Amino acid sequence: MKKILLITTSSILAAASSQAAVLYQDVFMGDGLATNVVDAGDTGLGGIGGGLVNNSITATKSFDDNGNLQYVSASGTNYQQRALVYTSNTFQSTGGFKLTVDSFMTSRGGASGISFGLVSDDTDMGAYSGFHPFTGNVAGDAATTIEGFGVNADNQNFYSMDGSFGQLLGAGLLPLNQVNTVVMSIVNNGTGGANWSWSVNGVDQGAGTITSFDFTENYQFVAYGQDDQGNKNIRSVTLESTVAVPEPSSTALLGLGGLALIMRRRK
Repeated sequence: MKKILLITTSSILAAASSQAAVLYQDVFMGDGLATNVVDAGDTGLGGIGGGLVNNSITATKSFDDNGNLQYVSASGTNYQQRALVYTSNTFQSTGGFKLTVDSFMTSRGGASGISFGLVSDDTDMGAYSGFHPFTGNVAGDAATTIEGFGVNADNQNFYSMDGSFGQLLGAGLLPLNQVNTVVMSIVNNGTGGANWSWSVNGVDQGAGTITSFDFTENYQFVAYGQDDQGNKNIRSVTLESTVAVPEPSSTALLGLGGLALIMRRRK
């Protein structure tokens, strides 16, 4: 009697997907920026990857953990007021990243907004003094110095930056006065670039490919707030590693292997 084992492409990729892991997660329990504890109540989430560091770019502005990651604003609409926070630890994944952020804001337009994403630790975010880190390519802006990707909830766009150029990947819709769940994915495609996708509240906002992304770098989560107008905060953040997409040649070989009889056992 012969027993035949088939190994298919789908089974190999399913096994690979189990290697994904949560690198950073915080649900902001009012424990302070530097502390990241597990929510022992309803969710059981948080407490992974360490805490955050505040950078008050303008003296009166900051982020605080008051049960949310809160941009501390005041009355008025001073567009130059801004602050950011960044993770004290950095994270690396050769396969890619999936970043999920629950965010909230009550005003948009002018300079009022919040943005969030990943930035390479080649940029010292403690010394950063610019405006929205996640932006398209304008001479002298953050896109010409920062590597990473993120969403600017002010203009509702998703960007990638490679240290010299900021690329608009897609525009979305983040409604005001409600919590919006934004999911961003950047996956190594095995050819030096990355496959990207993003969604808001479970609705796909677009997908595509960028020609280059440096997966050998260490990245940190960054959130940025600007202007005194309105309420801007983040409710939770989860950063996961993902598994690289096989190169086309590898995928073809896996497909052939799935059709072949690769192991036989006789009794």
